[in-house]
Amino acid sequence: MQIGNILIQSRCRYIVCGGLDCEQWHDDADLAWVELDIVSPGNAPHVMTTWHEGESPEQVARFAENNTNFDEHDFRCLLVLVIGEDASRVEGMRRIMSTVFGF
Repeated sequence: MQIGNILIQSRCRYIVCGGLDCEQWHDDADLAWVELDIVSPGNAPHVMTTWHEGESPEQVARFAENNTNFDEHDFRCLLVLVIGEDASRVEGMRRIMSTVFGF
């Protein structure tokens, strides 16, 4: 839950979770938001969260590309957090992000 807290307090407003234990990452972020709202009722910023169990990294990136901007929200800053020690996965995510988001 500590990572969820850090992301939300760093002004992250949409958390898209994929990969191993992605539902738990999603739930941790939701719980971090609830705890922030308890401490400061009515002042916690709204945070959207989704999880994508069984989806490929490219599918998750495409979801983020196509669904995270809505209404007045036009997110321009992205953070891709890859947890683990597999360097090939990190490089794979770099390629996917370059293809999907153009960076």
